[in-house]
Order: sequence, then structure tokens, then C-alpha cells
Amino acid sequence: MKKLFVSFALLFAIIQFTQAQPVPQTDTNVVWSIYTYPVHDIYNSPDGKYIFVNQNEMSMFSKIDAMTGAIIDSVKGKGLIFGISPDWKYLYTRYDNTFKSIKKRDINTYEALDSIDNMQDINDSSEIYKVPTSIENVKLSQDGRIFVAIGYGKYVFVILDANNLEIIEKKLTSDISDSAAAASQIAVSPNNDYFIADIFYEKYDKFTHQWYPLDSIFVFNTISLHPYKLILTGNIGNLWDFKFSPDGKYFGLNWEGNFFLYNTQDFSLYKNINISHAIDFSNDSKIIALSIGSEIHFYNLSDFSELCTKTAYSTTSIKFTNDDKYVYDYSGYNGYFTKSKSCVVVGVNELNPISKVVLTVNPMTNELLIRNLPVNNGIFNYQITDVKARLLQTQSIEIINNQCKIGIKSLPDGAYFLTLNNVSYKFMVAR
Repeated sequence: MKKLFVSFALLFAIIQFTQAQPVPQTDTNVVWSIYTYPVHDIYNSPDGKYIFVNQNEMSMFSKIDAMTGAIIDSVKGKGLIFGISPDWKYLYTRYDNTFKSIKKRDINTYEALDSIDNMQDINDSSEIYKVPTSIENVKLSQDGRIFVAIGYGKYVFVILDANNLEIIEKKLTSDISDSAAAASQIAVSPNNDYFIADIFYEKYDKFTHQWYPLDSIFVFNTISLHPYKLILTGNIGNLWDFKFSPDGKYFGLNWEGNFFLYNTQDFSLYKNINISHAIDFSNDSKIIALSIGSEIHFYNLSDFSELCTKTAYSTTSIKFTNDDKYVYDYSGYNGYFTKSKSCVVVGVNELNPISKVVLTVNPMTNELLIRNLPVNNGIFNYQITDVKARLLQTQSIEIINNQCKIGIKSLPDGAYFLTLNNVSYKFMVAR
């Protein structure tokens, strides 16, 4: 029995050690990779030195060194992070699927500075629907408001002041449906003028005289809290990811493994792709990353052309770094949280602005992709020079369907000029 106990203790120690240690990688595109508990929401610090991640299954969040992958803190018993103040002084945490509390915490000590406990002002005696009530999802807006999505109860939404956690506004379920309604996923636009929420409720069929369940995605006004557009509806579905692009021009979601991308100018459907899970937008809102099968695919948002792919093994979470040069992704298949190189769109013909030629560097394959060339097909000579006009590379290249690829493995990071068909274009290499 004693030997068995020692064996279990040794096994437990090995597991704990491997969770905290970076794993050696042969892939040159991988900066670091660590074996850890499932990673969900990911928050970049402004200086890029640290990230905070939620690990929902363990009801904890962790602070990780962004340079090495070392786990600095793993904090249990204090809820999950739903937002960080713009000055990075405070963490805001909540508890999943229970009406316990929402707390404002010191980002260094994790101690609670303020809280709203048991949500008694919401779960009051005049509750219309006598059913359990819970906090389903919470988001911190950029203008200092906290949007709380409520599971079955008198209210669907509650808005708090992030400074003192006092209630600013409540929204009755009757404004959504005559039946009890629950709000689950929620996302607030970067401009704070509207938010999008997933609403579960029952609708009455006057022909069959029956109520049937619906799962619908509504756009809401953040002032009136009134839904003014329905963008997607259907049977009860699972939402994997649910977010706006940083510039607010796009909104993407994954419903039952299908990806939907909307143009927020009128919330028309821009793109629909089957078999997708995690998504993220680059900070400059030029690229979207999608996990599709065992790969992450990077697309240019302007025309949805594919830039590159990277192996990721059933990714469930993706996050670009602040400079968009790397992505963090968690693989549900092998349990590794990884930082690796992304695709970066870098020069758009700065010397000839009339042209629509686009130059994209793919650090994964060390290639320069040139698209939308004014020449359809043919073989042409090209030259690459540096900022001091020194010739670094010259060769002939074949253009097919207005595009071509040039190997740039020998070029160090920096600014360069490509001359092709008597036109010069500027591009950057940043690995």
C-alpha cells in the first residue's frame, strides 16, 4: 500500500511539473508550448509581457509569462476573469452558473476591492418567473459598464457601473418574449453603441397551440436595451466563439461548428464557413484566424483570401498578440497551450497607391505572396532591394492568375522594396 501511495505521489508530481514547464518544440514557428488545463478566455497585458487565461473546468485563472510560457500564478476560488480595466489595475471576476457574486479585484494581489453579492437587487421578491436565476455571461465594455446576461428570471440583462458595481439598468424578459427568457453569450461593440446576445426563449405557435424553444442571436441598443435586429435563429445550439473585430466593423460567431461573419454596418452576412470552432481578429482588424479541423487558417478580411495555415490540432481558443506577429492557441486534442507565429499583412503598394496589389509575408513558409497584379499570366524578372538601394535578390518569376510567390528565407527582418514589371512595392519582414 505504501509503495502504491508513493507511486501515485510521484505521478502527481510529474504531472504538476509538466504543467508548469515549457515543452521543447521542433517546429521553428513555435515560440513555446506548455501542457496545462484547458484554456478559454485570453487577455494580453498592454506591454505584451504577460497574459491572463481562464481555465473554466478548474474554476481558476492563471497568469503566464508571454515570453517564456512559465506559469506565474494559478488562482483558484476567486472566480473567472470577464474583464480587465484599461489601465490594467483591476481584474473583474464572476462565478459560473451561480448567483453568487461579481467582484472587482486588485490585479497584483487578486484581493476583492468591491463586490455585488448574491445579486439580491435582481433576484428580488417581485420576480415574475419563479425559476432559478444565474449569471450566464458577463462582459466589461470599454466605457466602464458591465453587461450581465441572466439565465431564467425576472431580468435578461443587468448593467453595472464598473467603478462601484452599482446597478445602472435592468431589462425585463417580456421585452424579448412572452415566455421566460435566458441570455447566455454576450459581446459589446468596441464603440459601446450596441451589443449582441444569444437569447433562449419559447415561442408560441398559434396553429399548433404549442410553445417551442428557440435560440436566437439579437442585436441590442446599449442605451434602450431594446433588440432591433435578429441576425440568426434556430434550434438550441452550442456557441463556441462570439466576438467583434477591434474596429467594430465585423462580428463573428461559431454556432454548432459553423462560422458566421457579419458586416456590422447593416448586420448582413458577409461570410459563412462550415466546420469551424475558435476565432479571433487581429488587432489591426485586417486578419481573422479560424480553427478548422486540425489547422488554424488565416484570412484577409478585405476579400477573405487565405493567407496561410498552421497545424493546431482541434483548437478551442485563439488570441493574437498585441503586435499581431504571434497567436496563442489551446489544443483540446493534446492539451497544449502554444505561442506561435501568425500571418501578418504588411505592405500595400505604398509607392503606387492607385494599384490594388497586396503584398503579404507568410513567416511560416518564408514566402512573399503578391496578389491582384495587373498582369494575368507570364514570366517576369523581379528585384528586391533594401532601404539603402542595395540589390539583395533578383530572379525570374511566373505570374499565374494575377498572383505569384517569392521565397524570402535569406532576408532578415526589416523593410524592403520589390520591383516587378517596372513597378516598385514596399514590404516588411517581421518574424
